[in-house]
Amino acid sequence: MNSGSFSLSSAYNLFFLARTHSLCGELIWQTRAPSLVKFFMWSATKGRCITADNLQKRGWPHHSSCSLCQGIQENCHQSSV
Repeated sequence: MNSGSFSLSSAYNLFFLARTHSLCGELIWQTRAPSLVKFFMWSATKGRCITADNLQKRGWPHHSSCSLCQGIQENCHQSSV
């Protein structure tokens, strides 16, 4: 029933679902790449890759240097390059 008036359902959709949808995310999920690649790219756009800097924020044990280059602290941007 959509009479154009306020409803709890419309408020929920506006508040929660508007935050989860993004054009970039939709483009990533529509590609023909493997699911693992799509998930990694989606995580990278959100800054939520499982990297040393994010593990540190959550208090998980980790090695702070990058395991590939042994250089600077590993982060999501560095991992996606």
